[in-house]
Amino acid sequence: GGDGVPPPAKAGKTSKAAAKPAKRAAAGGRKRAAPSPASDDDFEDDEDEQEASEYEEEPSEDEKPAKKRGAGKSKPATADERDPWGLSGTKCAKDWRHMTAAPLEMFYWNRLVIDEFTYNKERDHVAIVSGVQAASRWVLSGTPDVSGFPAVAETANWLGLHLGSSDASELSKQERKEQSALERFQYFKEVHTPAWHAQRHAVAQDFLDRYVRQNVAEIDEIPWREQAALVALPPSERALYIELKNHLEALDMKNSHKTIKSKCKSENDREARLAQVLGGSASPEEALLKRCAHFDMVGSATSAAAACNAIVATRTKQLKLCSEEIERQTGYARDAIALFEATHPTAKLDPKQAELRGMPASHFRDWQTKEIADCGDDEATRRMVLLVKAGLARPKAKVALPPEEKSFKDKMAWVRDQVHLLRRLQKELTGRVRSLRFFEAVRSVQSGGELPGKAAGLPADSLGLLSCCGHAGPLAEMLEAADRQECPHPRCKAAARPGCVVRVSELGREAKSQAGGAFGAKLSAVAALITRVPAGERVLVFVQFADLLVKVQEALQAAGHKVALLKGTPNQRSATIEAFQQPELAPSQPRVLLLNLRDESAAGANLTAASHCVFLHPLLVGSQQEFDSCDTQAVGRVRRYGQARTVQIYRFVVDNTIDTDIFRARRADAAPMLEAACRADEAAPLP
Repeated sequence: GGDGVPPPAKAGKTSKAAAKPAKRAAAGGRKRAAPSPASDDDFEDDEDEQEASEYEEEPSEDEKPAKKRGAGKSKPATADERDPWGLSGTKCAKDWRHMTAAPLEMFYWNRLVIDEFTYNKERDHVAIVSGVQAASRWVLSGTPDVSGFPAVAETANWLGLHLGSSDASELSKQERKEQSALERFQYFKEVHTPAWHAQRHAVAQDFLDRYVRQNVAEIDEIPWREQAALVALPPSERALYIELKNHLEALDMKNSHKTIKSKCKSENDREARLAQVLGGSASPEEALLKRCAHFDMVGSATSAAAACNAIVATRTKQLKLCSEEIERQTGYARDAIALFEATHPTAKLDPKQAELRGMPASHFRDWQTKEIADCGDDEATRRMVLLVKAGLARPKAKVALPPEEKSFKDKMAWVRDQVHLLRRLQKELTGRVRSLRFFEAVRSVQSGGELPGKAAGLPADSLGLLSCCGHAGPLAEMLEAADRQECPHPRCKAAARPGCVVRVSELGREAKSQAGGAFGAKLSAVAALITRVPAGERVLVFVQFADLLVKVQEALQAAGHKVALLKGTPNQRSATIEAFQQPELAPSQPRVLLLNLRDESAAGANLTAASHCVFLHPLLVGSQQEFDSCDTQAVGRVRRYGQARTVQIYRFVVDNTIDTDIFRARRADAAPMLEAACRADEAAPLP
């Protein structure tokens, strides 16, 4: 059953309707629903749509959109969807025991119990709620979400109840995508009053009062200790983290989810280069968290110093590709404008069209005569002037207007987008020049070299380095300029902030530091901690990301630890847990189990054979409720009935990184924990 929830009492006579909840459970504490205002993500989505709309042309009244192929046709069902039980096979026709799944839908059940319902996917929800019939339904969870009406309504859906419609701000991205034009207009038109929201809150609270009960797990007698382990990155790893953080900011990757709808031929090349920076991560924050844990998630570098050299080579190559793209796109934009004007002579256009006809050429002329003359960075400006000159000198290429652009207005917009792409490439080039300059300066300091310009000859403890542009100078001057959001270097227009000033003395010297090994300082510290855990005691290691789980497994195995990874089919997972839960630890059995923090593997399972719980990094989620829920579920694997030892919880945090930012934001007790934190390489079980 779910954590902290008593087993359901025997139901009495209930209605035959499958959508009705069961009778009330044994009396217990009642949950309270809290009002939930629109989340930050909802406002970000609105901004995304507004920004995208600025680059889209509205169709004229006499233009009808082309009919999409396959419109109205549903996606064909797979073999498993057509016959999930395997009834169509000849073996099953002879012997029913060859069925691949039990036909639960054929029966009317007295009671349906759904354990850990919050981890079920949407397809499971449809199959259970609509397919399986029962006189009474129970849903169990140790960490249900009662943060507001949408969360309570989702719980009610599992019981077959619909509490009411959602507000436009509460729809998920998938729900917004599935809306019809009429539904979108209706949500836009309808403005709900405070009384409407208050009524929904009352409905949600009434549902909780009637059907939801909770008990409190009486586990206070199970002793536990919790400590934070502070990781100090060696200079090479610190340089890699700072470089990635600076590179993401220089390329404005914090807004990378805002995709401008473009019809440009070369846009995919640019997006591919930007996606490469993330290294397979879904967001900049995820990429930074992984960089704190391991210095090279996608490459094959055997040390942080080698990864630094690889970074310089990679960034140099990306800068070269961006430069080549600017040169090529300059010639392409010139030829596209010429073709568009030749195809639509002024004599055949009305006054409005004649005015629009000159817009792409005007944009292109302003860009090459004014905008590239001041990129906000001397080096980037010099590069841009030479690249544009080379691009204009390229021979005319064969250009064709896209056949899908039918109207004059669409063709004009397509040609104009070629100039917009040049502006984005110019911004990308400036960011890449600055980030490469900064990283080269960092590595120069760490290898014993000197910084150029005003910083030449000054001691390291009196110097500051701007991560936003790579310029260095006296620390006091840098801090004063950063307060004004300026760079003191002439003609540099980088928007400096006090947080951009890196004290050169904190970068360290490579010769005086101890390398973090082949897997980095954090993973090496985790492996050392497990070595200090008494023999015979087992350890759980929680990681959020699948690719990082693989790196952790490799690091622990390289340190001589036997490791099991919870993955595969439900049967394979059950076998792994059963083997891990054996009372006696055999020499051939793993004593470390790796779990995914966001997966159902970290919830519901009884893993009391382990008494040590390691969190490799703070959990990256969108809300405090989700953070608390996942964290409670993870700790609940070991701190539960049946635990015979003192539970030891370790939270590894890299100092002065996104690790500490998330930890401080999500933990109310973060300040005292970090103040009392031990060094990660000295972490050990507390008495």
